[in-house]
Amino acid sequence: MTDKALTAPEGPKLPSNVEAEAALIGGILIKNDVAETVRAIVEPSDFHEPLHRRIYQRIIDMIDGGAVVTPFALKPYFENDPTLEAVGGMKYIARLATEGTVIGHKDFAQQIRDLAQLRALIAAAEDARAAAFDTSESISAQDRIEELQERLSGLATVSAKRKPKTFAEAFDDTLQIMADNEDGEQGGRISLPTFQAMEDAIGPLAKGKLTVLAGRPGMGKSKTAEKVWLATAEQGYGAAFFSLEMEDDDIMRRAISDICADADPAIRFDTMMKGNFTGAERAVLKSARAKADRLPLIIVNEPGMTLAGLKRNVRTVSRQFERMGKEFRVLVIDYLQLMGGSNGRQNRVEQISEITSGIATLARETGLHIFLLSQLSRAVETREDKRPMLSDLRDSGSIEQDADNVVFPFREEYYVEAAKPIERGRSDDAWTEWQSRMAACRNKLDLICAKRRQGKVGTHRCQFFGHLMAIRNEGWRPADQNVEFEL
Repeated sequence: MTDKALTAPEGPKLPSNVEAEAALIGGILIKNDVAETVRAIVEPSDFHEPLHRRIYQRIIDMIDGGAVVTPFALKPYFENDPTLEAVGGMKYIARLATEGTVIGHKDFAQQIRDLAQLRALIAAAEDARAAAFDTSESISAQDRIEELQERLSGLATVSAKRKPKTFAEAFDDTLQIMADNEDGEQGGRISLPTFQAMEDAIGPLAKGKLTVLAGRPGMGKSKTAEKVWLATAEQGYGAAFFSLEMEDDDIMRRAISDICADADPAIRFDTMMKGNFTGAERAVLKSARAKADRLPLIIVNEPGMTLAGLKRNVRTVSRQFERMGKEFRVLVIDYLQLMGGSNGRQNRVEQISEITSGIATLARETGLHIFLLSQLSRAVETREDKRPMLSDLRDSGSIEQDADNVVFPFREEYYVEAAKPIERGRSDDAWTEWQSRMAACRNKLDLICAKRRQGKVGTHRCQFFGHLMAIRNEGWRPADQNVEFEL
């Protein structure tokens, strides 16, 4: 096919098929419509031969510009190209067109793509091997492992490219989702009947979305996320809680307390922390333990987790759920500001931006609905109205930008309790007014949805029983009336 062999790199021969590359380019020159099919499969960078890479890129650019591409049309771009001159000049491009074929062009494109992936895999392995020989004190073996895992994960993601859709094809797909909704399938979304306020705030949990739960300390953001975690598992889907702060025991005591809140007797959270249970309470715990066998929940505790570490843990947990026969659908990360950056030279705002962007991408790639907890700035505490706003998000504007939903858990009771009149300084009027305010907000948790890409923003209310460490829908009452309300 060539007057002179195309140049090859020194050293062991990398996986490639230059003839397939030539045949594919020739097929496009014969019939330009071929490009519309193969460009969804193969990128210019997938071509091993640099000359073929540049020719293919030029062809795609010209087609996008509305031109009809022939060997003659390519002449102005390659007439004096030294690499092309070495293999015969414009005669080589003309030969591509005469010897190319439109038959099997998809197979050629897929093979070129697969061989490019193999070359990338070899490069990653060689880089990892070279890095492993670096024994300087500043290098962490775990960092090297995570770098390789992230790189391999990137290769796997790129290999699973989505085919471009026409408007009509996308229309049909959406109609099918609507039909599924009518049949109660929610188009693959998860309904949360035991946490109706969250579903009202952001809708049934869709795949590939990032919801940020942000609040000041004491507002219940961790408990809100934990409730989503439990409610998802109650519907039979796998849910994971990645904690960068709380120990497993802390998470579990809160979760067990929530589960036991429906029992009679309910178990107070302070009792759960002390462990001095009555015989009846031990029977309740035994029943809760039986329920735990039916809940597909996983906890990961890793302080200082980086984005690479997050992806590594997601892959590990995914395999665990596969062995359980459960679909991994919801991930809670508690919380953003405790995550480590990948580059120590970046400032914290740049690191947070990289992390939130990476988590949003991870949600789309994996189909997980990720709940990312975040702190709010102290500016909230300086205002008379303590209800948070998007401008209170701490560290970076990328948090709001990357999130599909932003929800602020808010407990007015926390601030009213803090304003309780002191015994010596209170008048009857002050005490009566405080009691009235307290009664109005007692056990109330508002979910303030400040951003929602696919719906209306607004505030939705549920109940938070702090002495039971339990979140419930409005109207719920404990079976054990002795622990219902407290002042």
